[in-house]
Amino acid sequence: MNERDRQAIEQACARLVTAFHLHIDAFEHDAVLALFAPDAVWIHPMAGPLRGIAACKAYLDSKSTKPTAMHVTTNILIDVIDEDHAKGRAYYSFYYDGEGRNPAPIVGPMAVGQYRDEFVRTDAGWRFSFREPNNIFMGESFGSVIVRKSDER
Repeated sequence: MNERDRQAIEQACARLVTAFHLHIDAFEHDAVLALFAPDAVWIHPMAGPLRGIAACKAYLDSKSTKPTAMHVTTNILIDVIDEDHAKGRAYYSFYYDGEGRNPAPIVGPMAVGQYRDEFVRTDAGWRFSFREPNNIFMGESFGSVIVRKSDER
């Protein structure tokens, strides 16, 4: 693999990391699903392991669209393993308002952590094959995050 190919893989995978939060925060669930390989595993901190597109879709379909949420992704580092596989890490900060106000008051991030990602080249291009967040810092009210429509107050 030459340097240009390696850089192209890094860029494609970094774009997935950025696109994920932009689409999640805008409730663009079809666009989120398009970022994953068909057999991908997404370890969700509150919904548990989601295995495959059908499980990811079921979670996203049940997800509350009431809150205002914003994820800020930084320190994206992609390591190319070979022509068809890569892994990565990225930091995130999660801002949240359960009342869905716009603009929402700023009280600091609800969580700050690091993603561990794995990527695979598919016929459709690069996709997540594994995604796992790890909250390193959590606000005291993290447990009050509205996850599903059934959690809404």
